[in-house]
Amino acid sequence: MATDLRTRRIMNDLKDFNEGLNGIILTSAEDLSVLEVALAGPPDTPFETGTFNIEITIPRRFPFSSPTMTFTTKVWHPNISKRGRICMDVLDRNWNSGITLIECAEAARALLNDPNPDSPLNVDAANLLEENKNMYELNAKLWTRIYAGGSLSAVELEERLSVLIALGLNEEEAALKGAESRWNIQSIIEACNL
Repeated sequence: MATDLRTRRIMNDLKDFNEGLNGIILTSAEDLSVLEVALAGPPDTPFETGTFNIEITIPRRFPFSSPTMTFTTKVWHPNISKRGRICMDVLDRNWNSGITLIECAEAARALLNDPNPDSPLNVDAANLLEENKNMYELNAKLWTRIYAGGSLSAVELEERLSVLIALGLNEEEAALKGAESRWNIQSIIEACNL
């Protein structure tokens, strides 16, 4: 009985995923336990022009238990872990069975627009946001370009990124080490024995 309710509810929720509605596209629903969704980066944020993929894992007790959501695209954001985990009230203490899967995806997209350094899953991003918002946004733009196909430029960091690549790091390692060290090239060289 619970399985039938779960399946009916998922099928009903899938109807809400209209092509491109609010910058959200359902990219895979072959397995009703795991959905794949693509989110357009919100306008007027460092994430605009990027496309971010999310995996929505639906538990057996859905809709009475909340789904879990993971960004499969790397994102420089205080409320998204370096492994893509998301912590949002709508999926935790504010969950109720009336919340739809599209509303979960919309909440994840809204999270990109509203970073909260007081509840971090990525402490490096949270600290940088509090200490130097401009540098945080440059990192977010750079990561969006590298990982999410974004086209916004982070000119101030591109040269430093090139130096780290020339020293032997690949682009992903250079972006991570740079972001974590606030782009202090000397400390990266020492830490990585370059």
